[in-house]
Amino acid sequence: FQIALEEIIKFLNLNKSLKLTFRISQFSNFWDQKLNREQIIKYFEDTKNSYLKREKSPPFAIDYYKKLENKSKLIDELIGFRNSLHKRNRLIWQSYTNRKIVYELFNEEDINSFQEEYNLLEELRKLGLLKLEGINLSKKSENEFELENASAGEQYFLTTMIGLVASIRPNSLIIIDEPETSLHPNWQMRYLEFIYQLFDNTVFSSCHFVVATHSHFLISDLDGKKGSIIGLKANGEIKPVKNNTYGWSAEQVLLDIFEVPTTRNRYVADRIGDILELVSQKGQNRDLIRQKVNDLTELNLKNLSKDDPLSSIWSKLIEKYGA
Repeated sequence: FQIALEEIIKFLNLNKSLKLTFRISQFSNFWDQKLNREQIIKYFEDTKNSYLKREKSPPFAIDYYKKLENKSKLIDELIGFRNSLHKRNRLIWQSYTNRKIVYELFNEEDINSFQEEYNLLEELRKLGLLKLEGINLSKKSENEFELENASAGEQYFLTTMIGLVASIRPNSLIIIDEPETSLHPNWQMRYLEFIYQLFDNTVFSSCHFVVATHSHFLISDLDGKKGSIIGLKANGEIKPVKNNTYGWSAEQVLLDIFEVPTTRNRYVADRIGDILELVSQKGQNRDLIRQKVNDLTELNLKNLSKDDPLSSIWSKLIEKYGA
C-alpha cells in the first residue's frame, strides 16, 4: 500500500507527505486518563436518559453505545488504547479544547500504528469520541494544505486511486466512468499508463478494467497490446475498434474513433488531400480513388459544416467517385 501511495503522490507532483488528523472530543468524559470504566459508562447512560426525558431521539453515538453495552472487553480495549496514546505522547495538545492524533502515512512507524489501530479509531468515531478532522497534503512550492482545498482533479485522482488500491482483489472487474472529469489534459494522457504500472504485478494480473470515456487523450494513451476499444453508438450499436490507437493525434482519434470531423481537423484535410493528389495524376486509378472516398464516407463526413472549406470539395468527390 505504501509503495502505491507513493506513486499516487508522485503522479500529482506533491511532496512525499500525507497526514491523517483526528480531533478528539468529550475530553472530560473519556480522554482524561484519570477516568475509569464506570465513569465512562455513566456518561453514556446519563446522556441517553437526558434525551429520553426530553422525548428526543438520542444521537447516533448514543444508539451505537447501546450495541456495546454488553461488550465490556471492547470498552476495556478502547480505554487501554486511550491510555497507550497518553503514554506514547501521541496526543497533540494545541489547547484544552483542541487535541489531536496525527498519522503521517509515509512514516513507517505511523503507518504500522494506523493499520493496527484503525478498528479502534473507527469505534471511537462511531461513539462520538473522535472525528476525522482532515487529510493534509504538501506541495513543493507551498505549505501544508488540506485535501478539501486541493483542486478538483487532485481530490478526484487521490481519493479514487487510494480507494482502488485499498479495495482491489485478484480477479476483480473494475469499472471506471469518465475518469477524465476534472483531470488536466497532461494527467489524462498518462492516466491509463499509470493504472498499468500501478497494478503491473502477478497478484493483479487476473484483474480487468472497463473504462468509459469521451477523452481522445485517454484513447491515444491506450496500448493496443494491453487493451482494446469498443465503440457504443447512440443507436445502441456496439462497434469493436481494431486499430491500435496508441500515440494517435487528437485529430485522428476524433475522426476515426469518435467520428467527429471539424473544420480544423488536419487529419481529414490530409485524407482528402491524398485523394485529390490521386485525381490529379494522369491515368488515375479510379478504383483506388473510389475506395478512399468510400472509406472516408463511413467516417460520417456528411456532418461537415456547410461553412467548412472542405465541404464543397468533399461533395464534388462524392458526386464523381462515391459508391
